[in-house]
Amino acid sequence: MQNAVEKIITMPYVDFMAFLKETNRAPGGEKMLTEMIKNVFLHSDAKFLHIACNTGSSTREVAKLTGAKGIGIDINENMVTTATELTAKEEMSEQVSYKVMNAQSLDFSDAEFNLVFSAGGVAFVPDKKKAIAEMVRVCKDDGFVADVVMYYKKDAPQYIIDEMNNLMNLNIQKWGIDYRVDTYEEQGLKLFHKYEGEYAHVDHKKLLEYCRYMVNRPELSELSADEKKAAEYKLFRIMSLFTENHKYLGASLLIFRKKSVNEQWSLFSA
Repeated sequence: MQNAVEKIITMPYVDFMAFLKETNRAPGGEKMLTEMIKNVFLHSDAKFLHIACNTGSSTREVAKLTGAKGIGIDINENMVTTATELTAKEEMSEQVSYKVMNAQSLDFSDAEFNLVFSAGGVAFVPDKKKAIAEMVRVCKDDGFVADVVMYYKKDAPQYIIDEMNNLMNLNIQKWGIDYRVDTYEEQGLKLFHKYEGEYAHVDHKKLLEYCRYMVNRPELSELSADEKKAAEYKLFRIMSLFTENHKYLGASLLIFRKKSVNEQWSLFSA
């Protein structure tokens, strides 16, 4: 039987993030979310769905800034449990709720939401086209489907791709921005707005400070010194890989509109 330190060392990435109660902000942070909110016209009577919500940080932020009611779904039960706990702590349980659900088969009615969005989470879904088709299905006509996508702006070394896939149990390829846009437009959506973000450079010192801060937060006060040391080391290795990968990445907010009718071209639009 594994002891507590061994459990931390062998814990899969997603479970480890839930264990740390890491808020898993959207790529590009609050700038991306506020840019999305400005362009999807949510209001207090609206309803939105957050796909692959992780610990619910972006779900709560959209609800706070718009007054709309939201649901976050994630396939990982630990993420949903943590998201629910954090939402209760912020006294937002009447406005935001979470469900364990597969994004490839959403248990919602057709045309139920004004906005269906992902904060980078669709990249983790095995069948992305099926997940996007479901996002379109549950979105209202003339509503919005949005995602914060990461893509390769430069040719990353294959060993980084392999390490990312091994860590996150994914099949990342060297996809560019055109692939990301095409994957959504193939489902009948029309690109409505695009916003380019950027990643800040993080040096070794700042990375180490971040990892020490994360494991010494009050939320993790029950951990022993050995558990904190193991968590800090594991987190540092993960974030070091992310830092290296980010050298080659771009991040963009893509907002698509689900049109109820096909419109004619706008010939002279910029």
